[in-house]
Amino acid sequence: MKRTYTDAIVVAAPREGSEIDMNHEVSTAIITNITSTSFRVQLRNETNVIAGNVSYIAVENGSHMLSNGMLLQAGRYSPVDYYDGQGENVLNWMSITFHEPYVSAPSVIASPNNESAGDWVAVRYDSGTLSASGVNLSLERDGTVSAGTAASPVNSIGWITMNTTSATDMEAGPEASVDEDPTAGDWRALSFNNIYTKPLFFAIDEETGATDPCVVGKRNLGPSGVDIRLTEDRESDTEQTHGTENVLWMVFELDLGNTPPSTPQNIQCDGSDNCNISVDTSVEVNASGSVDSDGDNITYFIEASLENTTTSDDQELGEKQVIATEITLDYNDTIINLNPEAWWILGADGNDISGNGHNPDLTVGSPTFGTSIIPYPPVPSC
Repeated sequence: MKRTYTDAIVVAAPREGSEIDMNHEVSTAIITNITSTSFRVQLRNETNVIAGNVSYIAVENGSHMLSNGMLLQAGRYSPVDYYDGQGENVLNWMSITFHEPYVSAPSVIASPNNESAGDWVAVRYDSGTLSASGVNLSLERDGTVSAGTAASPVNSIGWITMNTTSATDMEAGPEASVDEDPTAGDWRALSFNNIYTKPLFFAIDEETGATDPCVVGKRNLGPSGVDIRLTEDRESDTEQTHGTENVLWMVFELDLGNTPPSTPQNIQCDGSDNCNISVDTSVEVNASGSVDSDGDNITYFIEASLENTTTSDDQELGEKQVIATEITLDYNDTIINLNPEAWWILGADGNDISGNGHNPDLTVGSPTFGTSIIPYPPVPSC
């Protein structure tokens, strides 16, 4: 993982679905061996491990008020003593209490953590218990496993909750009365409020409307939405007709938009804190003191603001470049600015064209024309 955690909660899901095949649509992401810096994950359909891409989100166990106003909470239920293989078995619900209550019922996503069965396993929720302070979840194996089968040796459910609204780089919500399934061949179009560059999508369905094990199938995950439906496993039978159920979902921008580091606290020029200086040859500029909340390494790019210059837009990594701009100065104008009380402007013939009435043929003290002294016409200088 990109950072080190004290107690990481991980939720994962297959990134693709029906756009590849039914094996990917019905697959679940099984997580094991979570450490402070890594975890193991595999995609499974009802009978085999399959190859595919996985989306995941890792959150420190606890409650986190984010800068965008979202309350993000994560936790683990352990141990899970029994599987719920056929659905709607109230003896096998796991009662989850959030770290702190929400104003209203949040969205919930979950994954089996440290799952030992080596089988297709999914997490579902009880919509009747979803509230601002908690929810019941169940760990469900394929249709050949009877409800009440012992979950041994050690199993757990990792869960994440978030407000059902949208904010920068993330959003969540419920989708009510989803009745689309593979047998009908239809899909529910789910639209996001935000536009995402690389969205990570997660969803779980309730365990109410039908008794067969089920996941939220998907296809065509894109910047503004995804298609979803209720996809049953095919272990005990091949039919995939499913009842109407509600779905909880979340979507995140990859790396959560990767929050930028803070502004450098210390910028020095030639080892001095004073950078309001005149430079006629070169200067060494260094910066330090930035903090990156994502734990990423920090590379400093320094741009200088100098008189009559512009900065490069295509700096190479680690390079500090300043490009001078060519300008044209009229040397006569420079003389006027420096000594406005005594000046002449000489034309190409040597005569004063300033209007002051001076020319080489008059009294002593009038200037004579010399191109090496006062160049004319103006020449470019840098």
